[in-house]
Amino acid sequence: MEQKNSGKVVWIAIVAAVLVTGILIAVFFALQSTGDRSEIVLPSGQSSHDAPAPTQDDGASLVEVSVNNVQTVIAGLSRPAAYRQSFSIQSAWDDAAASSTVTMYVADAVTKADIAMTGRDTQHLLTDGKVAYLWYGSEYRYRALQLDESVTSDDLTHIPTYEDVLQYDVSLITAASYVFEEDKDILLVQCVDGDYSDTFRIDLSTGLLCAAQTDYLDRTIYQMSEMETASFSKADPVFRQNFLLPDGTNPFSEE
Repeated sequence: MEQKNSGKVVWIAIVAAVLVTGILIAVFFALQSTGDRSEIVLPSGQSSHDAPAPTQDDGASLVEVSVNNVQTVIAGLSRPAAYRQSFSIQSAWDDAAASSTVTMYVADAVTKADIAMTGRDTQHLLTDGKVAYLWYGSEYRYRALQLDESVTSDDLTHIPTYEDVLQYDVSLITAASYVFEEDKDILLVQCVDGDYSDTFRIDLSTGLLCAAQTDYLDRTIYQMSEMETASFSKADPVFRQNFLLPDGTNPFSEE
């Protein structure tokens, strides 16, 4: 995989996601006054301690991790096929600040995200990475958006993933270790590029990013913390209900 020498990967991704989200918010507000469903093309601190390498279910120890091999370790991870994960997100810049909670339901390539922002009704996003369906609060109306290939499901939810670490030049990775936090085996990675510092925490029991933080100089400008996660069977009828549009249909059903 080609690595980028430019740093600030997470912050740049966040800014790009905010721009995309701004477009989505405009769509959501438009839904309150129109029933048009035409397609739109989108533009292209916790207590912890160092821990030994965790063991797999068969008792074998995972590979020792260092700044030189952590990207290889991460590249070998995989997300569950079907899961729910919720986050608390805070961001700040200059005198502005925002907070939100995001709950994601994922089944292979299909993602449903419920985004609750302060002062607004919950925004709902259902996408397979090619088409996004959007609706607002308890509205029955929704809009279908044809996604540009440069926009991913993770962009739309402005949630970083552990794959972001793979975008860094290895020279920008300053720390990598296993830690034990809140009864979890965590892979902790820190990347520094100039005045920006990004910290990632990956839960090795789920293979999912459970926390991320971006600091600029001595100020935290983005913080994402996992509140809850659970794995499911893709065939679970209750879990499948999360992928329905307001009219009760599932546009990505394989049946």
